[in-house]
Parts: sequence; C-alpha cells; structure tokens
Amino acid sequence: MKGLFVRLYILIIGCFLLNTFLNQLLLNTTYKSQFAKETTYYAETLAESLLREHKNSNTDLHELMQWWKERSEVNFYNIKHIEIVNINDDRLIPVSPLTESRFLSLSISRFLDTAELAVPLKPIIERLELESDEANSQQALLIQFHDAYDFYFKASYFIGFAMIFIITATLVYLITHYLYRYLQSLSKSVQSIAAGHYKTKAPVTSVDAFQLLSNDINTMSAKLQDDEIKQQIFNGAISHELRSPITRLRLALDILNNSNEQETIKAMGLEMDKALNDLDHLTTNVLQLSKAYLQNNLTEQKQISLQNVLHDLVEQQEDTRIQLHSHHDIVLHANNSLIETACANLINNACKYAKQQIHISTEKTASNYLLTIEDDGPGIAEQERANVFQPFYRVDSSRSRQTGGSGLGLAIVLEIIRKTEGNIHVGVSPLGGAKFSVTWPVENS
Repeated sequence: MKGLFVRLYILIIGCFLLNTFLNQLLLNTTYKSQFAKETTYYAETLAESLLREHKNSNTDLHELMQWWKERSEVNFYNIKHIEIVNINDDRLIPVSPLTESRFLSLSISRFLDTAELAVPLKPIIERLELESDEANSQQALLIQFHDAYDFYFKASYFIGFAMIFIITATLVYLITHYLYRYLQSLSKSVQSIAAGHYKTKAPVTSVDAFQLLSNDINTMSAKLQDDEIKQQIFNGAISHELRSPITRLRLALDILNNSNEQETIKAMGLEMDKALNDLDHLTTNVLQLSKAYLQNNLTEQKQISLQNVLHDLVEQQEDTRIQLHSHHDIVLHANNSLIETACANLINNACKYAKQQIHISTEKTASNYLLTIEDDGPGIAEQERANVFQPFYRVDSSRSRQTGGSGLGLAIVLEIIRKTEGNIHVGVSPLGGAKFSVTWPVENS
C-alpha cells in the first residue's frame, strides 16, 4: 500500500508539472501572437507619427527617432534600435519585396521579448503627401524592440512559482494521503469480509465516488451474509429431508429382519421402495437446484421457442385438465435445459393441486413477455407467498408429503428465472387457485 501511495503521489505531481508545461506553452503561443499584433501596430503608428511631425515642424527625422528611442525606455516598449533604410538593404532581403510591415525576427522567452520589423514608408508618404529629402517611398523604417524584465520581477516570478508548487504539492500530498488511508481501510474491510466476517462495514468517506464504492461493498457483504444464512438453512433442511427416508428405510429393514410373514415383508418392501423414490426425487431436485445456482447464464444458450417447450411438456403430462393458450410465441435466448426444468416444475405443481382446470397462456406486451400458469386448487395464502420460493418451504407439510413434494420445486424455478433475467410472481387466479406469472424483458429474445 505504501508503494501505491508513493506512485500515486508521484503521478499526480507529474501531471501537475506536465499541465504547467503545456499551459506555459499554450500561453506563450497566445502571448506571442498578441505581442506581434501590438508590436506591428505600435511600429506603424510610430512611423506615421515620425513622418507627420517631420512634415509639420520640419524637424530632423534622425533627431525625432532619437527622441522616441529615449522616450520608449520609460514606456512599455523599449526601442533598442531605430533607423530609416532603403528597401533594397541587405537586411531586408528575407522580407523582400516589402509591401507591408514584416518581421525580421520575433522571439519570446521567459524573461526577454525581442522583435525586429520593417515598416515600408511608401503608403505613409502617399497618405501624408510628404516631400522630403530625408524620407522617400523607396525606404523603410527598421525598428528593434527589446523588452527585458528586471531582477525584481524575475525573483518574484521564481518565488511565486515555488510557492504555487509547494502549496499544490502540499494539497496533493494531503489528498493522496487521505485516499491512501481510505484505500488502506477499505483493503482491511475487504480482507475481513473475505475471511468470512460479513458484518464488517466499509469505511465511510465524504467523496461521493468512493462512497458509492463503499456502499457497493456493504451491499456485497450483506448479500454474502444472506447467502451464508440461506446456505446454513439449506444444509440443515437437506439433512432433515435426508434423515426422514433413511429413518424409514432403517425401520423397514429392522421389521424385515424380525418378521417372517409374507404380507409384512411385502409391505416393508413397498415402504422401502417409496423411501428410495423419495431419496431419488430429493437428489434430483437438489442437483437441479445446484445446477440452477451454478449454471453460467452465458453458456449453452440458444434461441428457444417457449411455445414448443410448453407444448411438449403438456403432451408428456397427458392431463386433460390442462388448457394451453398461446397468444404469442415467446422466443428466449437462454439455456434450453433450464427453461424446460422451470416450466416442468410449474406445470407439475399446478397438476398436483388443481381440481379440474389448469390454464397456461403466453402473451407479449410492449416491453415484456408474459407466461401465466394458474389452477383452481386451494391456492396460496397471502402471508405464505413471500416464502414459497425458499428451499424446503412447504405451505402445508402434510399435503406436500401426500403429493410427494420436497419443497425445492419453486426454489429451482425462481433461480432459473433469475438466470434468464426474468421475474416471477405468485397471486390469486380467477379460477380460485394459485396464479404464477413469469415475465421476461423483450430484449432477452
């Protein structure tokens, strides 16, 4: 974790320095463009002012240029050199032909800005209608600017930069240290949860993004705790369910060992066969439930016609009470074996408790597919509906025993429906019994 803290701190400082460099580069580019425009405007204005003053006062042009040079030393632009040259001067060859103001050089550095440009006099002379021996249209004003920052400014710059860096580095350190402490606490919480202490809570933080992470970890922990409780209940229930037929087998064997009567032997044989059937049924259901729990919903998937699955299951039942009404075929992208198991359990459940009618129907809405299986049996009381999908839960234990139920059928159905991104709901049927409604989003097809 300390290595992570150091790397995170170095990364953030590096990003700060890179950002500073890029900002400096972009700001220099913008400043250079602005400096060039202002320098050009100043030079052209100065050239026209010199020629106008020369015309109006007949003052020597060189004296005027010297005066402006001295005056510029206390102004924003420091004129290092100024003179009037012919446009065919060797120094102007790089910008020849000179028809407008052109830069011979332009340099921007941290503490020194320099510029040298030539301003043609022809358009100014024509505009002023100037006639002079000192200036003509074949000449240009060559001017050099030299803008250097003094020692005080340089010292202030470096001190300011150092202060900004120190303040930024301190803030980055504090933020990184806070994140490091949070991640360290989070790591300890995750390790505790991984060790089986599911009541451990993730640390609270004021950072929204990390608080969402803490909430997700707490949700995961609560889910693991709930699954552990369910697993304990499941293990206890399956032990009880196994003990009952095994006890019956032992009792039947003891009676067989101590009896020579044919009727008793036959009765005990039938009892043993029934107990073995119960064990086989229980084992099958447990395996189906385990498969539903462990089955990866992305493996062995294909397009399944629910109408065909229901039609085959109804034919296998050979129960005249069943009426299948397929208003719309539901095509699911799912595991065929799991879908068949879920539908078979729902149909078997209806056949166990129905009196005279079992209705199975499929429909399609704008956003969902709907499968409904209902009967005219005793139904399920409202207070029992939230529990019927729990493993080994029975609404009426004695009735379930008579019908051969193990209490796993609906638990298997629920897990399979979840695997296929669906939902299942139990309610009251217009027929008077239970109504199981299964919905899948249309996107599942």
